[in-house]
Amino acid sequence: MTKNHLKRIAAPKAWAVKRKEGAFLIRPNPGAHSLRSGLPITVVLRDLLGIAKSVKEVKFILHNKNIFVNDYKIKDHRYVVGLMDVLYLKELNKYY
Repeated sequence: MTKNHLKRIAAPKAWAVKRKEGAFLIRPNPGAHSLRSGLPITVVLRDLLGIAKSVKEVKFILHNKNIFVNDYKIKDHRYVVGLMDVLYLKELNKYY
C-alpha cells in the first residue's frame, strides 16, 4: 500500500518548509533520491525559490517553460530534486 499524501507536520525535518502554514505538501515520486534526502520540484519552485505562488502555477511553468534538472527537461511536478542536483531555468537563464 502506497501513501499518496504527506502532511506538512510529518514532513522530514530537513525540508525547509513552514510546518503550520497549510495542511498538505506534495509527496515526491520515487527516484534517484529518497524522501528524506530530496525535495519535490513543486516545493523547490514554490516555497524555497519563490518563483510560483501555487501548485497550479508550478504545473503551468513546468509544462510550458523549459526547466532542466541535471540537463533533463522536467514536466512532472512530483519530480524529486536532491542536494547536488543542478536546477536550470531557461527563461530566466539562472542556475540553482
